Amino acid sequence: MGIRVSGTIKNAYLCSMKQNDDILFAITVEDLQNEAKERIGRNLSEEEIYIAKKGIEWGIGDITLLATYNTIFTEMIKA
Repeated sequence: MGIRVSGTIKNAYLCSMKQNDDILFAITVEDLQNEAKERIGRNLSEEEIYIAKKGIEWGIGDITLLATYNTIFTEMIKA
């Protein structure tokens, strides 16, 4: 099981851990708009951005995040 990130999400990034509150992953509105242009051929409206934000929040909710952590730590144990 792996995490797929679209090639159009150019501003998503991983940070080195310097402090406990460092951002590990980010999706910007620009990333979302670029993805929308590639997939549906246009920019999203403010309302559509709000809907997408809710969908992203749901998509990385507790259960999905738990599964992601399980995968990460399982891979670390194998290494």
